[in-house]
Amino acid sequence: MSSWPNLEDPSYSPTPTIPDVPTLFCKVHINTMLMPTVNVFQYIFQAHCALSSWPEWHLIWKENEKTLGGLIFENMLCQWGGVAEIVPANGPTFMAAAGYLSKIQHPSHQYFSL
Repeated sequence: MSSWPNLEDPSYSPTPTIPDVPTLFCKVHINTMLMPTVNVFQYIFQAHCALSSWPEWHLIWKENEKTLGGLIFENMLCQWGGVAEIVPANGPTFMAAAGYLSKIQHPSHQYFSL
């Protein structure tokens, strides 16, 4: 007896498989870093794509929900398009930024994971 399916049998229908191909800027890792004060800047906001490791960074004055939420909106969502998952390194500050984003934009398709 053969383990191969009978392809000539009219009742046989193969199950189609659809590959899950990752796209650029689908999953983004974000972080802030404290640095020595240069002029008035005290923090570095850094984001990179999980697939290509494409970096984006900006110098910021303070690390609060409005600043981080604005950077996520302007520099990630507006430039990179539909980001499916955002993975923050510093949890509480970025969760406050996610709350700020939900107030001003209502992002129902973004997923913040800790």
